[in-house]
Parts: sequence; C-alpha cells; structure tokens
Amino acid sequence: MILFNIHSNDLFNENQYGFIPQKGTVDAAMEVKTFIEESLKLKQFAVIVSLDGKGHLMQPGGPAS
Repeated sequence: MILFNIHSNDLFNENQYGFIPQKGTVDAAMEVKTFIEESLKLKQFAVIVSLDGKGHLMQPGGPAS
C-alpha cells in the first residue's frame, strides 16, 4: 500500500534505483558507466565515492539505537 502510494504520486526521485520496477542495481551500474564514458570523451574528471554502511544502522550502539 505504501509503495503503491509513492508510485502513484510520483514521489520517488528519477535517480532512485531499487524499489522501482525495471530500475535495479544493474541499471545504476550502467548509469555510472555512461557518466564516466561521457566525462572521458569530454576530457573531464570523474570522481566516484562509494559508501558501504551495511548493517551500520542495525548494530547496537549505532545511530538507530
């Protein structure tokens, strides 16, 4: 019901991946690849920062406790 409401009212950002039909992790990776290729063609810099917080919010003593 909640996801239906979010989809019906177009509340997700167009750059949201996951929880959206036909937009998963492979699509996100391809978007990054395209961004890098375009930057290289234009002789520009491309910087990627990846944050991995797996389980961080669920650990005792973390921000969620």
